[in-house]
Amino acid sequence: MYEKVTTKIDFDLCIGYGLCIQVCPARTLSMRNGKAEVTGDRSLNCGQC
Repeated sequence: MYEKVTTKIDFDLCIGYGLCIQVCPARTLSMRNGKAEVTGDRSLNCGQC
């Protein structure tokens, strides 16, 4: 069910709101220094972020 993580965060566009962190069912994203960052190794490739 899980796939290779292909998610990429555009740090210039990220405003640090954190909604992507909240909706990520695989818990692949985290906040670091006020920006979202890919920190996990699993993804559903659901496109919610």
